[in-house]
Amino acid sequence: MARRYGLKMMPGMQSSGGLTEGGGGGGGEDTTKAKAAPNTNQIDQINLTCRGVNLNNFSPTANTELAFTLERELKASTNYFVSGTNETTQLTGKMVDDANATNTFTFEVTLKLKRPIKL
Repeated sequence: MARRYGLKMMPGMQSSGGLTEGGGGGGGEDTTKAKAAPNTNQIDQINLTCRGVNLNNFSPTANTELAFTLERELKASTNYFVSGTNETTQLTGKMVDDANATNTFTFEVTLKLKRPIKL
């Protein structure tokens, strides 16, 4: 399995995850139970880059209000996204104002899926 995903085996490890014969382990330490690696065949998080029309000419807080409103609405979609934990839907990065060239602004949102998509 490790070879399939290009992972390197630690010296003294078998492909099934156990120790080989004569491979030392500390006294009383259970080396066969390791923390489960994240599944590489599923999508559990989506990173969005959003662009909106710059409304700072009308209200100085319009852009941030729009970003926080989108975040609040996505968090309210609890059928699709995780809400209320440390790993949740949230605004990430900085709000970038591109008013001179395109009169827009961009911001990033990270969505934590409630049910990961298996590939």
